[in-house]
Amino acid sequence: MKHCIKILLFLLLLIVLSGCGENGATDEADKYKLDYYYSQLNDLEQTMYRAYMEQIEHTNEDGYSAEYFFPADKRDDYSSEATFVQYCLFYDHPEFYLHENNLDWTINQVFGDADGGWKVKLNQKAALSDYEKEKKELEEYTEKFMSDIDLDQSEYDIALQIHDKLIEEYEAAGPDEMVINDTQYHCTVYGALIGKNGNRNLNCEGASDSFIYFLKKAGIVCAPVFGGIGNDMDYDKAYEEACSYEGRHEWVIAFLDGKWYEIDPLHDKFDENLYDEPYKTAMLEDEHFINDRKHKYWAKTTEQMKNIGPCTFLYEGEYISGEAQYSVHVRATDPNWYGQKKDDLMNRFIRQVQMLPVADQEK
Repeated sequence: MKHCIKILLFLLLLIVLSGCGENGATDEADKYKLDYYYSQLNDLEQTMYRAYMEQIEHTNEDGYSAEYFFPADKRDDYSSEATFVQYCLFYDHPEFYLHENNLDWTINQVFGDADGGWKVKLNQKAALSDYEKEKKELEEYTEKFMSDIDLDQSEYDIALQIHDKLIEEYEAAGPDEMVINDTQYHCTVYGALIGKNGNRNLNCEGASDSFIYFLKKAGIVCAPVFGGIGNDMDYDKAYEEACSYEGRHEWVIAFLDGKWYEIDPLHDKFDENLYDEPYKTAMLEDEHFINDRKHKYWAKTTEQMKNIGPCTFLYEGEYISGEAQYSVHVRATDPNWYGQKKDDLMNRFIRQVQMLPVADQEK
C-alpha cells in the first residue's frame, strides 16, 4: 500500500511539474501574442527580438546585458537581419521610442563544439535619464484614457471607441518638429499624447502609433502600414503625390472580430477651420455629417483606401466641401512608391508592408 501511495504521489508531482512547464511556455507565448511582426519572424529572428525586448525591460540597470547564441552557419543571416528585427520590435511597441537609437551589441565567435557558433551581447549606448519619468507619465495617461473604454464589447466596437476618443484627444498640429536629445518627439506616442517641454505635437506616425498602443492595451492585434497619401481634384495627381517623398505616410491595420481593416486616425480628425461661416456652424450642428466625417478613413479595405472621396455637406441646396475630390493611400509595396527606387532605409518599409495582410472584407 505504501509503495502504491509513493507511486501515486510521484505521478502527481510529475503532473504538477508538467503543468508548471506548460504554463511557463504559455506565459511566454502570451507575452508576444499581440505582437504582429514578431509572429511573422523565423526562429532566429524571434530569438533576436526577445533578446532586444529583455534588454529594454532592464533599461538603466547598471551592467545588465542580454545575451543569445546562434549557430555558425547563421552568421550572414544575423548580419542582414539585426537592424530589421529591431524595427519589427519598435513597430510592435511604439512605447519604446527612446530606445530606437540606443541599442548596441558585440558579437564573438564561440568555440568548443563541433560546429561552433556566435554569442551576441547586447547593451545600451547610454543611460536614458528621462525613460522612467516618461514611462510613468504615459502609463498614467493610458490608465485614464482606457478607463472610459467598454472592453466588454466586440473588438470592432472597442476599436471604434478608442478611435473616436483619440481623435478628440490629440490636437491637430502643424509641421513644427520636436527633436530633443536626438528623439523626434513629434513622431512618438509621448509627444502626441503628453508633449515635451510644454509643446504637444504629432505627425501621422505619432497619431497611428498612439492608436496602435491603445489597441494593444485592449488586446487587439494591429500594426502600422507604411506608404503615402495624396489629395487632389485629379486622381492621377493624387496618386502621384501618394507615391512621392512629400506624400510619405503611416496609418494602421487592425484585426477586429476575425477581419482585417485599415484605419487612418490622423486624417479622421475633422478640421473645422477649413470652412467659413455660416457653413462651419451648420456642419458642427449636423451630427450625421460630423459622424461621417470623423469616420471617413475608418475600417476600410485596402482597395477602398486607394480612393476615398470627400464628405460633402448640403447647405441650402449647395454642396460644400473643403477637401479634395480624391484621397489616395498607397502602400510602400506599390511599384511606383518613391522608396522602391531608394536605398536600404526605404527597403525596410517595403519589407514591413510585405509582411502585412490585405484588408479585403467590409463590415
